[in-house]
Amino acid sequence: MRPVPPGTAVSGDLTIYRTTRPELVALWDKWREEGTKFHDEVMAFAAEYAPEGSNAMVSDGGNKHIVGVSVVGDSNNPPSGWRLDRKRWILVPKRTDKIGKQIATAMDAVVFKDPRGALSGMPSMALLSGDDGVAMCSPGVEKHGDALYVKWSNGGPTAGIDPKIWVRVKLSDWYRVKEAEAEETA
Repeated sequence: MRPVPPGTAVSGDLTIYRTTRPELVALWDKWREEGTKFHDEVMAFAAEYAPEGSNAMVSDGGNKHIVGVSVVGDSNNPPSGWRLDRKRWILVPKRTDKIGKQIATAMDAVVFKDPRGALSGMPSMALLSGDDGVAMCSPGVEKHGDALYVKWSNGGPTAGIDPKIWVRVKLSDWYRVKEAEAEETA
């Protein structure tokens, strides 16, 4: 795979970078294991503390944590230890009573650190502009074979990427890798 020369315009809004650094690939493998563990901990929390029929609600950006549980039944009379957060319309621990403090302690212990901040030479977030305006974006990350690929939408950042670690990949090469892997698993 030949890298894309710096400054070369590539069609489409998708920009891909690749690294084969063993420590970064190993970091991603560890993250996958920790993601599975986080999922299991969220489910265990919900089974023990959430009212019957509700689901644990998890933050959607960067580091992940439980923010509360979905509302089931009468929102004006939440179960013991819970209160309604009217802005987000979820139940959160009522930290002023004994049961709520126990729920909050258990909830606060379930955390998942976003590994994108630990990928040397690659920004974990960037302010990017696209057709819909400006947005704070994080890259998608995928492992294929012995390589790690970072995918940016809206063209990706123009600074902060270490070319000694990350090589920009042509979209045709990226899709070739994806297609070859799909054929192997078919």
